Amino acid sequence: DNIMAGILKVDQYQDFNGNNIMTSDGSGNVTVNATGMKNTPAFAVLVGSTQVASASSFNVVDFDTVSFDSESEFNTTNNYYKITETGKYLIQIQIRAQHTNNAQEYHGAALYKDTSSSFSGESIVAYTRMLTAYGNQTYSPEFQHSLSDIISFTNGDYLRVKYYNGSGSGKNISATTADIPRCTSWSMMKVIGA
Repeated sequence: DNIMAGILKVDQYQDFNGNNIMTSDGSGNVTVNATGMKNTPAFAVLVGSTQVASASSFNVVDFDTVSFDSESEFNTTNNYYKITETGKYLIQIQIRAQHTNNAQEYHGAALYKDTSSSFSGESIVAYTRMLTAYGNQTYSPEFQHSLSDIISFTNGDYLRVKYYNGSGSGKNISATTADIPRCTSWSMMKVIGA
């Protein structure tokens, strides 16, 4: 059998109704136009200024810097994200926080959901917790809390991140610096094909 190979040159791929699925600029740069082929909505935010987490409680993390937000739905005033498309989402949460020297304490990162921006009926949908016990006489240690999961959300869900400080005193949540970039951050994107 003879196998034939060929080259197909196009600048647009359209569906049967003439809608552009993908386009090319002629230099090898392809733009995906079909919503179903994009990992959006997507966003990434981080903590730009150190904040203090109250003792023995869940504290809303103040993500004050938006790296990007495809739908402009992250509210930096009230620290929540509004879901605009139902689907499965990949979440990544990093929180770097101070702990008490020579003490055993529970600390953790949690993702909360509600159907209202008031969060009056919020519930935890993802949570990671660790028992810290570290001794050094010269400084109070910091630990990196990581939370990653794929979770289904519905259009109209509101999400926010909290840090649990299990110590008996206020502890610092670290801000991004040149030495530890994105150490306290939250990112999400819709997963296609799931």
